[in-house]
Amino acid sequence: MSNYGNHESYQLDHFALDITPYVTRELNPHEAGTAVQYGADFKVRFTRQGSHEHKLGLLQLIRPQTQLFAHTVVGDWNVDKQYPDDDTAIVLEQCLYGSDGVKIGTHSATYAGHEMRRFGESECWLIDTPREINGNFERGVFTGLTNTKFANYVVELDGPIGRLFNTGITWGYSVQQDGNCPGNFDLHVLEPRPIQLTEHNEHLAAISSFLNVPKGKLAELIR
Repeated sequence: MSNYGNHESYQLDHFALDITPYVTRELNPHEAGTAVQYGADFKVRFTRQGSHEHKLGLLQLIRPQTQLFAHTVVGDWNVDKQYPDDDTAIVLEQCLYGSDGVKIGTHSATYAGHEMRRFGESECWLIDTPREINGNFERGVFTGLTNTKFANYVVELDGPIGRLFNTGITWGYSVQQDGNCPGNFDLHVLEPRPIQLTEHNEHLAAISSFLNVPKGKLAELIR
């Protein structure tokens, strides 16, 4: 049995999300050391009409239930990046998801060999293939916290700092154990919905902490 679920596509105004869920489908929940691996292969895309001067890129925030990087605060919002890029003059570009020239590995049946990200004046996108592992079982019942959430915002690469688009999307997923057959698992996708950065101080705080830029200064860059 494949660990991949059915492909799902969502369109939300200028944003599009294509996601293929991934989860350990079958295992023995009573066996010592048993753990569920879960995540997804997904692509987030933003498009806009007309002719524009400056390129766009995507910022990704994550609220994971496992430790991803040294700076990750489990159960809280974090910039989904190991460390800021130091080879760009535009401050907000330092926290954009991925790195130029890096391609997705063979662990992904969906996007192996694809670039992690693309900037553009009218379109930008990112590809992510996260995996988390949770082995919390109690008498065969999976008790692990797996409600991982994401938020995506657009950055316009304009000027020395850049600009943040106020409108973004948030979405997520979580593991579900089959109550009738406890050795079977599925991944439920929480559909994306629109959000406003100005209404989510916790998102702004995550960006501020990662870049070491005051929240007030970042707030001035929201359009």
